[in-house]
Amino acid sequence: MPQIFVFTAGNPEARQHLVDSIENPVDEEKVFRSFASADRDELERIREEGNGFYAWGAVPGEGNQRNWDYMNPGDCVLCVYGNTYHYAARVLDKYDNRRLAERIWSTNDEGKTWQYMYFLSKPVDVGGHVAEAADYLNRAYLGFTRISPEKVDAILDDFGSVDVFIHQVLGGPESGVGTAHGFDEVTERDMGDLEDAEDLEKAEVDREMETIRDKLAHDAKLTEGFDRQTTQTSARPRSAAFEIGVKSCTASDAPFVEADCELPTVIQKSKAPIYIPRG
Repeated sequence: MPQIFVFTAGNPEARQHLVDSIENPVDEEKVFRSFASADRDELERIREEGNGFYAWGAVPGEGNQRNWDYMNPGDCVLCVYGNTYHYAARVLDKYDNRRLAERIWSTNDEGKTWQYMYFLSKPVDVGGHVAEAADYLNRAYLGFTRISPEKVDAILDDFGSVDVFIHQVLGGPESGVGTAHGFDEVTERDMGDLEDAEDLEKAEVDREMETIRDKLAHDAKLTEGFDRQTTQTSARPRSAAFEIGVKSCTASDAPFVEADCELPTVIQKSKAPIYIPRG
C-alpha cells in the first residue's frame, strides 16, 4: 500500500532549504562526490527519474528515524508550512548520508544535519489548506510525519488513489505526482525516418498518444487498495494500430504499475517498460 509522509518548513532556515533542494535541483557533482563510485549507476537512475536531484531529509532522532525507516520508493511526500500544503513529490530512494546533507544544508545549532535523506521526483505545486484536508490527513504537524495507514486506506476507498486525492483535494496535477516515465514526443524527424511514414499523419499520431497517456493515467488507479493480486487488462484507442497491454501487480511491496506497450515504431523509441507510479 502506498504511504504518505509530510515534512514541515515553518522557519526561515527550512524555507532556505526549500530553495536549495526542492524548488531547485541539487548540483549533481555535489551528489556524486558524496557517494562511493559503486553507487553511480543508481544515482544516475535517480537523476533521470527525478529530472534532476531533488531531496529532503530529517535530523537524527527517534521519531524521525522511525518514520524514515518506514519510507519506501513510490511513497508520496507533501510539504506544508503556513497551514498550507505547498509541494508534492514521490520518493525515489533514501540514504543515510551525512556528508551530502552537510554539503546541501550545512548543520543546525546543535551540530546535527538532515542526514536521513530521501531523493524525490521533481516536486509539483499544490495548494490545499491543512484544515480542508483534515478529514483525510492530519489537522496539524510538528516536523516529519507519517500519515497513519488507516487514513491512507480511507483515501484509497474514497478516491481510488493518492494521486486522485492530491488532484481533487490539494489542487495537484491531474496527471499525478512523480510521473517520470512516459512516451517521448514524436518529432517530424521521427516521421521521416520511417519507411511507411507516407501512411501516417503526425497529428493523428499525436492524438493517439494523448489517448494512450489518458488511458494509462486512469488505469493506474483501478487496483489501488486491493489485496495481493495480479490483473491484466487491455485498452484499444481509436486506431487499431495502437494496442496497450497493462499488467499490474498490486502487492504492497510493488509501488509501480508496469505497462508493456506494443506500439508502432513511430512511437516506440525504446523497448523499456513504462512505469506509472501508483498513488
